[in-house]
Amino acid sequence: MSLASTITTFLIDVSPSMGALRTVAEDVEDADDQEETTRLDEGDRVRAEDGMDGELNDGHGPKRTSGEWKVRERETSNLQWACEFVGRRVQTYVHAGLKTGKVCLITYGSATTNNAVAGDGTTKQEYLGINEMFSPAQPDLNTCELVRALRASKDSEEPHRADPLDALIAAICTLTDKDRGGINSSSKNTWSRTIYLITDAMTKFNQDDSALIQQRLEEENIQLKVIGIDFDDEGFGYVEEDKPSTKAKNEQFWHDFLSRVPGSGIATAADVIEQTHMPQLAPKKSAAQNATLTFGDPEEQHLSQEVLGIAVVLYKATTLVRPMSAKKLSKIAQQSAAGKAEMERAAQLKIEPSSAPKLQPNQELEGSNPAFIDSEAHAMSYGVDMVRKYFILDEIRQLPEEEMDSAQPLPEGSEENFIKAWKLGKSHIPVEQVQDVVFATQAGLEIIQFHNREQLRRWFVMGETSYVLASPGNGEAQLKISALVKAMIELGKIALVRNVKKRDADPKLAALIPIPKDPESGSEADHFVYAEVPFANDFKRLIFPPLEYVVDRNGVEHREHHLLPTREMQSAMDDLVDSMDLMEAYEEPDG
Repeated sequence: MSLASTITTFLIDVSPSMGALRTVAEDVEDADDQEETTRLDEGDRVRAEDGMDGELNDGHGPKRTSGEWKVRERETSNLQWACEFVGRRVQTYVHAGLKTGKVCLITYGSATTNNAVAGDGTTKQEYLGINEMFSPAQPDLNTCELVRALRASKDSEEPHRADPLDALIAAICTLTDKDRGGINSSSKNTWSRTIYLITDAMTKFNQDDSALIQQRLEEENIQLKVIGIDFDDEGFGYVEEDKPSTKAKNEQFWHDFLSRVPGSGIATAADVIEQTHMPQLAPKKSAAQNATLTFGDPEEQHLSQEVLGIAVVLYKATTLVRPMSAKKLSKIAQQSAAGKAEMERAAQLKIEPSSAPKLQPNQELEGSNPAFIDSEAHAMSYGVDMVRKYFILDEIRQLPEEEMDSAQPLPEGSEENFIKAWKLGKSHIPVEQVQDVVFATQAGLEIIQFHNREQLRRWFVMGETSYVLASPGNGEAQLKISALVKAMIELGKIALVRNVKKRDADPKLAALIPIPKDPESGSEADHFVYAEVPFANDFKRLIFPPLEYVVDRNGVEHREHHLLPTREMQSAMDDLVDSMDLMEAYEEPDG
């Protein structure tokens, strides 16, 4: 889903029981640098895996040599293990860089109190120990560091009682308080708000006000997801043996509680952490495109019974998803004197691991602005802003090489007076405005003709595909679409259509492939699949010479020739192709 207009709150249990140690098994690559990797501590290991070791590099670190995969065990606390999920979720927001994508971090069960209900801790004793570490805002690298530095409370700190329902009330108050970064109730349907409650359910708490909290979550349209440490999950294949009675009762309470909260769910921590290591696919919600499917003159569809007109809607079946764009960094700026000074100052900032971590500027930086330090020092990335300037080529050629940097660009806005031109040899032929032909088109989906389905080659289909269905609530359109689909299937036909999305837009050529109603295969109604195809002028047949022999001018075939690969070359290429077969890259544990 899109991260725009979303607020994700992580409500984390930091009670002493979350500090219990556990052994985690993970698949690692036995490469040349594996021995060096095993010497990393817990924080450095997570930082290296996440690709957030000082710079925003989208998780793409230096390339490692390939090796065999093996299982490695490491020891970590329940809290640090669960924070792997939190850290990766926060990292997606940092990579997206959306101002309307906000994150909130709240802990409960610590000795520190800072929340929307208790304030400084002088009132409402039940909300003590709830610490709002990061109010709803756009996260940065500092936020990732806060998550990594989070540790469970110790009994020596005398932490307050960990009550998840009280913490849930404080989180709801924060999400509905605009002064603290939340939103008003009037925007609850335009923003998506989700609370992830992470707990081991080992602490008893008061459950009397659960019905009121359920009602408030539903009224504010807030989703609640509970992630439990070692919760039973038959779908994931895990059931904890010898479960403590307190944990069993609390786990059952959350199942009952969430069953009456729309859009909520519960999962075991092992499942969600495993999913964070998988490629995250963001499904796109397709917006309906209204159109009129016509056969005949579209302008006479309301005047003549010989013109077919059907109200339809188009939904995207596939959409283009581009990889995350790389961020350009300036090595020169990083190595400059100012850059070194900022790096030294950032190195003096540290986050001490605790149940309430926060940035602590070094005492030597008292003269600096703390606000600048907190927000800028760790977020240094030396990003490059691309600026385009125009020069006159003849003037550039007349300058000596050592004076190239002193060339004066054209004033800003000069490109508005430029004229398009075609290059012909060494000359440029101006393109007059009258040559830019604009076709007057009308929006619509017009059937040009019908073809045999066998004539549609698979390589003709290019670009994105869509579903074409009858307009919802229009019984007449549904009957017409159903009849047309059945007739085309019976005759083995497809329809060639001309699609114009809006007035005066460029027309597209596409094929409508009929799909019958088949509930077993997921087709709930008769409809078409819309697939763009090339125009006849764009389709070209190219004939390539054979790869196994060469024909000379006399028509004689030669099986051995300097233009043909030798047997050694063919064998090397065969080995290369076979080595790229991923089906036998490594053996899965399940076989």
